[in-house]
This record gives sequence, structure tokens and C-alpha cells, in this order.
Amino acid sequence: MTYGGLKSLVTGLLIGDNVIPKDDAVMKSLLAYAFNMIAEKAEALRLLTMNNTDDILRMGPGEYLIRTPKIPETDDEELDIDNELCFVAGRYIAAMLSKEKIKLHQDYGDDAILRYNGKVYQILEKVQIEKDRLAEDGCCTNTWSLSC
Repeated sequence: MTYGGLKSLVTGLLIGDNVIPKDDAVMKSLLAYAFNMIAEKAEALRLLTMNNTDDILRMGPGEYLIRTPKIPETDDEELDIDNELCFVAGRYIAAMLSKEKIKLHQDYGDDAILRYNGKVYQILEKVQIEKDRLAEDGCCTNTWSLSC
């Protein structure tokens, strides 16, 4: 999802409520806050890194680190987070701006992170099983690639 798409999503989520800020700097600050909340709770695949020179937010699953997402510069730029979590960012921003539906948006976002994390743990478990199998066969297993 692009930054412009996120702004349209938040506009739609807030129909009949508040509106998104016209000042793009404010919107980007809200996005940074939402990204931080997401990265604290979600095991975002796009944010997993083993490079400790990245801007690290916290430890991730296994030997991975979770890096801080980058804030987009333009409306056409893709958000630096997994696509499923872009909708969570929209919900969290809507919760920050809403007058009447704060809990609704927050709860939808939190539930989406729980479902997303379940999927990620399944993926990481399958990757680990395959890495273990390849290690038994004497293949190199220090990359995401699962082929010899």
C-alpha cells in the first residue's frame, strides 16, 4: 500500500467522525507512532533483520531483530511494512484521530496483529524445519534461500 492509499483508507475509516490532518507533517508523525506501535507488537516479516547496523527497535523471534520502519516521503511511496499491517496502521491512526470510535479502531488493529503473528510463527517454523533438514543434508543454511 502506498502512503497515499493509507491516507485514503484513514479518510474512509473516519467517515462521520473527525478528518485526517491537512498538515502532512502531522500525518507522518501519526504514521511514525502507528508504525512504532505495530513494530512493538507484530513480528513483521518485512522488518526482520540480522543486520545490527539497522535502526533496531527490539529483539525479534529467534536470532532476528526488528528494525524501525522508514516513513515515506511522497504519497506514491510504498509503506515500509508488510501489506497486512498497513491496514493496522490505518486503524491505529484512525483511533488516534477519532472522537467516538477509538476503542473500535484500536481493537480491530490489535486483533489483526494477533492473526498476523500466528501466520508469521507458522512461516518461521516451516523455515526452521526446512533449514534443519538442509543442515542434515550438508547444505548451507545461513540465508533465507532454502536451496543448496
